[in-house]
Amino acid sequence: MTDEKTMRGDNDSPEKIEIEIEHAGKGPLPVDPDPVLKAEDFSGEPATDEESTAVEVETPNQRIRELEDKLLRTAADFDNYKKRTARQFEEMANAATDRLMGEFLEIIDNFERAREHAREDASLESLLKGLELIHGQMVALLAKYNIEPIEALGKPFDANLHDALFQVDSDEYAEGIVAQEVARGYKQGNRVLRHSRVAVSKGKK
Repeated sequence: MTDEKTMRGDNDSPEKIEIEIEHAGKGPLPVDPDPVLKAEDFSGEPATDEESTAVEVETPNQRIRELEDKLLRTAADFDNYKKRTARQFEEMANAATDRLMGEFLEIIDNFERAREHAREDASLESLLKGLELIHGQMVALLAKYNIEPIEALGKPFDANLHDALFQVDSDEYAEGIVAQEVARGYKQGNRVLRHSRVAVSKGKK
């Protein structure tokens, strides 16, 4: 005969043995097919529905807020990057235009000087016509890119537009008025490409 210890098993707890004795002769013990650990198993108090909902909702909401903040920061950084890149590109383009136009304007100066000399010598009429044609083409090219000469002669001196080389006595122009234009200045829109090089009147002696 198998002894009682063997029937119970060495690992059976006293509580389990007691339950088996109480149900002796009543059939097998009922088995919970889906045992679930509840909050009261750990805290001793049952968890309310509000507490369970708070635990389930709080973490996703916090994660959503974190992702929204990250998205806003990323969008702001990208917008700043676009503005910075556009500004740098504009500055490089303006610098390249300034260098090109600075060299080109020197050519305009030479043609204007040659045109003035040709006017003084009637025998150079054909040369004058050629110079006039070339000069007109170059001025038209400048106008195509919205580049135009700065008016200086007879205008009040403006340091934003004019570069004063020296002062002269003048019976024609009052003090502070541009009396001579040594080299014409040019601008593109509101941006000065080259200041007019001028002599400013000191007025009458």
